[in-house]
This record gives sequence, C-alpha cells and structure tokens, in this order.
Amino acid sequence: QRLLPVIKEIKSIFPETLISVDTFNHSVAYESLKCGADLINDVSGGRHDPEIFNVVAEFGCPYVLMHSRGNSINMDKLINYKNIIEDVKYELNKQIENAFNSGVRNCQLILDPGIGFAKNTLQNLALIKNIEDFVSLPYPILVGASRKRFIGEIIGEVDPNKRLLGTAIIASKCVNAKVNILRVHDVREIVQVIKLTKEIYN
Repeated sequence: QRLLPVIKEIKSIFPETLISVDTFNHSVAYESLKCGADLINDVSGGRHDPEIFNVVAEFGCPYVLMHSRGNSINMDKLINYKNIIEDVKYELNKQIENAFNSGVRNCQLILDPGIGFAKNTLQNLALIKNIEDFVSLPYPILVGASRKRFIGEIIGEVDPNKRLLGTAIIASKCVNAKVNILRVHDVREIVQVIKLTKEIYN
C-alpha cells in the first residue's frame, strides 16, 4: 500500500529512472515489478522466500543476490567463518545454483557480499580489503558499506550521519577494484569521490 503508489509516481515523472525495490518477499517483488520497478534487491539472497526466484525469472529483471545469514534478530550471532572470503563465496554460489534451478538467467544476477550482515568489524574489513576476489567472479558486484556500524567502530564515530569520510575511503577502494555498483546515502559527495578516484588510478 505504501510502495506501489511511490513507484508509479516516480515512473510518471522520471520514466528513465531505474527503481530498485529492496524486498525478500516474492509477493512484494511481483507487485513492484508489475508496477514498473526495474530490479529487485534481496538481502536474504533467496533464503527467506525462495519463490522470489520464480518471480525474478518470470520478469527477467536484474536481481541483487546478497550474502547474509539468519535475520535481523539473530544475524550478529552467526559470524563463525573458517575463511570469510571463501565461505561467503561458497554460500553465494549455493544461492546462485538455487536461482538457476528456478529459471533465473546468468545475466540477471548482481552479487553483493553483504557488508554488515552476519559479519563483525574485522570480517567486514577483510571483505573490503579483498573485494577483488569478488570482482573476479563472472557477475557484476554491488557493495553497500555506506555509513555502516563497522565504519563507526573503526573511526570512533557513533553517529551514522558523520561517517561520510569513512564511507568515501571505502568507496575509493571499491572504485579502484572495479566494483560495478555502490549503494550510498551521500550521493553527491560519493560521485565526487568516484570521479577523482578514476582520474587518479586510470
């Protein structure tokens, strides 16, 4: 009831604007895509509601498959990894296989290593340090680290709104590593970071 009118309004005013809907429920995904949304961002990577794969396959839309464990209540307790990089890649691959089995095509997938989801500060940092390991996979990579808690823990800033500089440093690292998509809050500032980073490293 809240989402669909917003999608319709945005598309009526800015028809060229791509709209990503963040949901792990297949019914929300279906209605959103039918209403004009362009892609689905699923923080559960299809674990919460596997039926979402069928919806994505039916519409042929891009689908952000993010790594996570558990849910918002218990994910902070599910941080036992033997090797954070290899374990995240392995668990992403399991969900990729499930997506393929439901008819999702290779070209629809965008992978997100799930910064901040069932990872502690050191694990999040390891993912950022080694983000090239994910860029080397045969899918576009999305990173959503903007303003997250691990940045605040590292730089000593409890207010998420004051984590722009930390976010900018991570954005620069990701751009240099050829990450395809950055999810950010401070769009204007991070666009400037992206432009300057590309000039420096290219």
